[in-house]
Amino acid sequence: MEEKIKIRCQQDQRVFTLFCALNLTEHNKIKESILKVSPQYHQIQKHLKKNHNKFISKFTTFFKKDHYIQYLIWVLRHSEFPDFELKAKNEDSIQHSDIWFAGFDKIIKEFYLEAKIDNLWDDIQANNNQAIKWYKEKTQKSVLQIMDIFKNEKLFFQEVCIVPNLLETLGAGCGVLVSSTAYIVFGSTYNESKDTDLIAHELLHNIINPIIDNDPILKKQFKVFKDIYLKITTPDSRKYYSKWEWVGYEYLVKIVHAQIMPVNKREKYFNLENKWGFPKVEEYFSIYQNCKKISKSYQEILLNTLREIRRVSL
Repeated sequence: MEEKIKIRCQQDQRVFTLFCALNLTEHNKIKESILKVSPQYHQIQKHLKKNHNKFISKFTTFFKKDHYIQYLIWVLRHSEFPDFELKAKNEDSIQHSDIWFAGFDKIIKEFYLEAKIDNLWDDIQANNNQAIKWYKEKTQKSVLQIMDIFKNEKLFFQEVCIVPNLLETLGAGCGVLVSSTAYIVFGSTYNESKDTDLIAHELLHNIINPIIDNDPILKKQFKVFKDIYLKITTPDSRKYYSKWEWVGYEYLVKIVHAQIMPVNKREKYFNLENKWGFPKVEEYFSIYQNCKKISKSYQEILLNTLREIRRVSL
């Protein structure tokens, strides 16, 4: 598997353009919470608000419809600006149909041209290059460790693209699977431990989510999370994970992530997850560990884990 999967670390102007739009609408403010951002976030926001504030209402109309990961998946399915043409099919179970995005391509292309996003892009290349250099050195090992765990499994990508995003809130990230590429887009903190854990977490989404989505039996058992959503979340976690599917994927990724951690880190990890509104991670990890002993394939491990979660939770 290590020989087959390519790993690259690079910036992406499509992501940058989307996050300029999100920046303009203050996406780091969620209800009463203000999430930490980089100095570049405020610098670009000040410029955009001063010169291009007419786009605020236009983008807000779209962004209030759903979580911005919808738009992240969608822009990565397009070619580069300024053409920005839809190229890849929708293969993500949580993404809306293409018609749901009607009109957004026109607005973001207009924004790209009028706001001269290519000039802003050029202005931050020194910071982008610093981020790329740092993460190339720090992340290769952890990605290869995950690839080794799944070396005998069918994965749904041929390359991993790590995108440090200077306009994302610090420590936030998304794992996005488009065609044969697993994108990991995240807010850089330059904290090796935190960021490599975040990259591992998002990469696992690109492995676990499609395994569930492409197996009808697993997909049926996965619906247990719909029935227990309120039991296994808190008001805080529901604020950020408002859909039961998101919570289900989070739990599965979190328990697999615990598997690859050093044993002496797990207690702290479980305590943090409990604090963040995922109180069942430790319990479900124990279930998962037991299911590993009696299962022959990774699909079977997940199936037995989901069945046991249903048994103990309903």
